[in-house]
Amino acid sequence: MFRVGRRYGNYLSVFYLLTKIIFIINVIGQLFLLDILLGTNFHFYGIQAIISIAQGEWMGSTPFPRVTMCDFNVRVLGNVQRYTVQCVLPINLFNEAIYLFLWFWMVFTAAASCFSLVIWIRRLTLRGNRRRYIKDHLAYNDKIKTEMEKEIAITFVEKYLRVDGVFLFFLISLNTDTVTTTEILCKVFENYMLKPLFEVISEQELEENDHEIEDDEYFDDSSFDSIE
Repeated sequence: MFRVGRRYGNYLSVFYLLTKIIFIINVIGQLFLLDILLGTNFHFYGIQAIISIAQGEWMGSTPFPRVTMCDFNVRVLGNVQRYTVQCVLPINLFNEAIYLFLWFWMVFTAAASCFSLVIWIRRLTLRGNRRRYIKDHLAYNDKIKTEMEKEIAITFVEKYLRVDGVFLFFLISLNTDTVTTTEILCKVFENYMLKPLFEVISEQELEENDHEIEDDEYFDDSSFDSIE
């Protein structure tokens, strides 16, 4: 069962992916919302325009007609004559260009968001990619050389950094450079290496203090005899 939360080390990553999914739903929803606004299949608008241009017969789209029939009245010698002529609507030339740009922009945004979502899912869900990314940075600074250090690096990724930690280093790498990311990661790894060593030293010091207390003269049996 997949669980999400801070204690599972995937809280930031999951919500980051959910945010990208919301972006995709938002842009696709805007395309279909314009269908209702314009009263046509706007989500196919750009494709229809490309086909018309390829055929060399792009005479204007249905939502934005360039030419229409206009009725107007002309008073001649006391009589009103009704005429029907063709009228050019130049404003629709601008409307057509604007909405065509919006269509391409929305489609590009949706495609880029989907591509980014797939890349991030691949980065964060595949365990081998997370391990390889961290190990490459550590190896770049000669932090892992032996097999034991490689095993420690794997534990460092899975138990210490986990998914959110690797995700943060991905973001640092994207917003800075490889050298900065490597330096920060190596420093975190050094602190991780010193942490268990510090715990072992502390336990040894406690044991030594216990032995010193047991051997202290104030707790010697002979001292109690002399007092009596």
